[in-house]
Amino acid sequence: MDVLLSVDNNLASSIALRYMCRQARVIPMTIQPIHVQHPVQKHYPLGSGWVRHTWEDCITMLSADEINTFVYSESERCDGLIKPKVVLGDKTEEVLKELDAGFYDLYVEGMLLRHEVNRFYSLLKDRLFKKIQCPILIVKNLVQFNSVVLLVNDDIDVEYMMSFYLKLYAEADIPVFVVYYSAKSYEEAILREVDQCPSCLGKARDLLSAGGRSPDKLMIAEGRSEGIAEKLKGSGLVISTFRRDKGVRNSLIDIVAQTTSPILLFWN
Repeated sequence: MDVLLSVDNNLASSIALRYMCRQARVIPMTIQPIHVQHPVQKHYPLGSGWVRHTWEDCITMLSADEINTFVYSESERCDGLIKPKVVLGDKTEEVLKELDAGFYDLYVEGMLLRHEVNRFYSLLKDRLFKKIQCPILIVKNLVQFNSVVLLVNDDIDVEYMMSFYLKLYAEADIPVFVVYYSAKSYEEAILREVDQCPSCLGKARDLLSAGGRSPDKLMIAEGRSEGIAEKLKGSGLVISTFRRDKGVRNSLIDIVAQTTSPILLFWN
């Protein structure tokens, strides 16, 4: 798996980098850090030519030294980590350019843990996130990559979701739990294992089994989204899908917005 990891010299990037290094111990991957240094306008030289190019080269070199020091100080042992790329420009444009050039399977970004659902939806409407075509992994908390939760309901394309999961994580030998969410208005959130299950849960089980990754548990979640998010606390990775063409709130995204675990979104 080829991963593009956005990094800055801050805590959110530190958490994201350390988490991806933990994933790299479970499955083979190449991790390409990228840092986009935005020009500070008040110091930006006018015109073009050698003065401006020399200034740009100097800023890029200084940023590269800082990011290299940061990356290698944060990752004591990280399989697949390669030398960071440091570029000067607009983050959205430069990240999209690198994603297209590198044919990456996954884009990763750190985000400090917050439980603000509206802020999370604003993030999904960000210009960068709206244009990225590959799956996006948002790391909100540093946890062990020791389990995966696949969050489904009747509104998503289960076949699309399972095929993408198997493409990325078929080699991950960790427990897989498929959770079907029904937003029934219980006073307390309920998460229970089932034998007989809704059709989409059974379809997910069959697709994973056909791909060689039979789920360890099939579960049903019922109740308020914040309660389910709390019950998923400690999961190594929570995965769901988002309909970018609709751009409206839905119950699955309400859950992933509030969970403390890293989340992976497939665009549907």
